[in-house]
Amino acid sequence: GRSDAMERVRLGVVVNGTGDGGAERMLARVLTRLRKDEFDVKVFSLNEFGTAGQQLTDAGIPVLAMQLLERRASPFDIATLARELKKFQPDVVQCWMYLGNLYGGLAAKLFRRDLPIVWNIRHSTLDPGLDTRSVRWSAWLGGKLARAACLKFLARLRRARLGASNQNAALES
Repeated sequence: GRSDAMERVRLGVVVNGTGDGGAERMLARVLTRLRKDEFDVKVFSLNEFGTAGQQLTDAGIPVLAMQLLERRASPFDIATLARELKKFQPDVVQCWMYLGNLYGGLAAKLFRRDLPIVWNIRHSTLDPGLDTRSVRWSAWLGGKLARAACLKFLARLRRARLGASNQNAALES
């Protein structure tokens, strides 16, 4: 069992937006199923506050809609996100979707160089005939910034805090 004195994992989640798309719905589904006694979650939406954002808020998960994608990208946007991450003090940053991966990865490294970044892939193909150059570039650079490509890191962090020797367990759902 988990000790009451054990700290919860502080999970900062950076996502393109919290609208009603498939990736956004999946994010809400995953985060609302995390155990509140084990995870302290805050979502940083680069764009709007939408349907998934409302689901998260209704479940007690704070969502900060930053409206950064409504204009041309700027290095100041990364600094703004880094400041917000610093206020939250996450143990790990979970990035969701390619722009979330890119912005979250850069901001996390700006905030704290050794901060673990988990990169989530919600789009399986990168086809030059279908995907824009900026999407393909974001995918490549986001991947370079990430230390892991799935939620497995959270399980390792959790197990390490519990003192377990097996560091390769998958996150329980």
